[in-house]
Amino acid sequence: MRILFDPFLKSYLPQQLQTFDEILKSVHTIMITHPHLDHFSDMDYTIKRSHCPIYVCQQGMNIVEKIGLPLQQFHPIEPYSQFIIDHIKIKTYPSCHCVFDLQLVIHTLQRAFQLKNIKKTLYLAKLNHIYQIDKKKDVYIYEIIVDQIHILLLGSANLRDDVVYPQNVDLLIYPYQGKSHLVKYSIDIFKKIKPKTIILDHFDDAFPPISSYVDCQALIETMKVEMPDVKIIIPQPLKSIVLTKK
Repeated sequence: MRILFDPFLKSYLPQQLQTFDEILKSVHTIMITHPHLDHFSDMDYTIKRSHCPIYVCQQGMNIVEKIGLPLQQFHPIEPYSQFIIDHIKIKTYPSCHCVFDLQLVIHTLQRAFQLKNIKKTLYLAKLNHIYQIDKKKDVYIYEIIVDQIHILLLGSANLRDDVVYPQNVDLLIYPYQGKSHLVKYSIDIFKKIKPKTIILDHFDDAFPPISSYVDCQALIETMKVEMPDVKIIIPQPLKSIVLTKK
């Protein structure tokens, strides 16, 4: 059983498309945390290679209809929806998108509007207009339980104050992106969730020049002091990670 979350690849890593195509052939379900362009804009490519169900919030359904994709493969989900897929239990929790701070916005705009980047920046701005969401209600967190391993998967680095999220999870999948001062901000989230292991994602330069690579080393070093018992994993492209219950 293979479940894919937020597939986004074709536009920026063409050398890996063959591997991605092979993965899509064996995927049983696709689930979307939120339909921003860097999580959802490859659906035209994806549905040509996979006929599995795709679950997304209602705004995602609206986007699918607006861009003219067939609706049959897509299914709306709501907060606290629950799924059992084979032996995997999944539950959605309402969340919200990370709020970009002024320093990060200024730095991003300076890079985006360099003369060499203008053409791509305008293209991404057009895509961003299509994949607009309500950042306070169109973002979900997924709780996944498989083989007694308890996983919490975030699509954006934020939590809502009015939601009780699972704690003491075996694994937190955390998007390390979206703030100028990510270390303290992220550790505050980790202390709320209390995970045993963390896999960082979204730190890559997914859609330059709007995005940029985030160095994870400062977080790793600070975590050795703040939460020394928590293991942090930096994933590598196309490398599997085997999880076992401690």
